[in-house]
Order: sequence, then structure tokens, then C-alpha cells
Amino acid sequence: MSDEPTRLADVDFTRWPVIVITYPNIASVEAIERMFDEVGERIRTRAEPVVVIGDLTPLRVSTANAKVRRVFAERVAEQGRLHLAGEAAVLKNPVARGFVTAYYWLAPAHHPTGVFAEVDEAVAWARGVLRDATKAG
Repeated sequence: MSDEPTRLADVDFTRWPVIVITYPNIASVEAIERMFDEVGERIRTRAEPVVVIGDLTPLRVSTANAKVRRVFAERVAEQGRLHLAGEAAVLKNPVARGFVTAYYWLAPAHHPTGVFAEVDEAVAWARGVLRDATKAG
């Protein structure tokens, strides 16, 4: 049996205070919980504004059951209460980007949000958000 469903997302802290999370094609509730615990602990420990970029390109929503989607949404909302200066999603598919953009319109965050086709675009945007947050605060 493959351990793919329990594989954690790839969390890249090398661009701190920009965190890039590349989600696997499919994940279990346990894997999601572990990944959010790891990211949340790092954010709380450093106690400085960060931007989280979720690269959703490999993720197939159809492979995530309702419980996985619910836990993911709950943990994203919880993470938003930390020191987030912004958050972004990366999706190659323009229709998927449209859905995420609509989600951000319907459920606005308390920080800037962005939707991009490429990680590098999102990172450049994130650096600007952090620059603006530093000037404002």
C-alpha cells in the first residue's frame, strides 16, 4: 500500500518570511494536520509577518473527500489568525484560478490575497506585500 495519502506537503521556508507550500495530489486529514502544525509553529516562533503561498497545482480537488476539505478550510482560517501579512494561491489552470479568486471575494481575508499562475509571480507579489506591511506598521 502506498503512503501517498499521508505524505506531507512540501513546505519551503528558504524564502522566509515567504513560505511556499506545495500540496501533494492527495492528502489525508492527518497529513494536513501535521503540515499546518509545522507551519503554524514556525510562524508563532518567529512572531513576524509572513506571506504564505499555496502551490495547489498538483492538488486534485476530486481526490479530497469532504472531511479533508473541511479540515483544510478550518486550518487555513486558523492560520489566517497568525502573523499573516498575505496569502496567495498558485494554480496553472485558469478556471481553477477563477474559482479561487471567487472564493476570496466571497470570503475575504483580513490581509491581502492573490491568485497566480506561477510561484515566481506569487513570490514577487509577496515581497511587495511584506514591503507594504513594513511601511504601514
